Amino acid sequence: MMMWLFFWIIGKIPATFWLIMAVAGVALFFAAGILGKLPPFKAYSIFIKPLSVIMAVLGIYMYGGASINDHYQKIIKEYEQKIKV
Repeated sequence: MMMWLFFWIIGKIPATFWLIMAVAGVALFFAAGILGKLPPFKAYSIFIKPLSVIMAVLGIYMYGGASINDHYQKIIKEYEQKIKV
C-alpha cells in the first residue's frame, strides 16, 4: 500500500546523488582499509567495510536505474513534442 510512496520518493532523488553515494562507498572502503591498520580504528573497520560495500553496490545499482529512467523520460518528452506537431 505504501510502496507507491517509496517509489515516488526514490524517483525524486537526482541521479547524481546515487553516483556520489557509490563514490563515497568506495572511498570509505579504502579509508577503512587504511585506518584498519591503526590499532584504535581496527574495531571500527570491521563494521565500516561491509557498510561501505553495501553503499557502493546500492549507489551503482540505483544510479543505473535512475539513468535509464531519465533516458526514457527524455524519449517520452520527444515523442510528446512530435505528437503536438
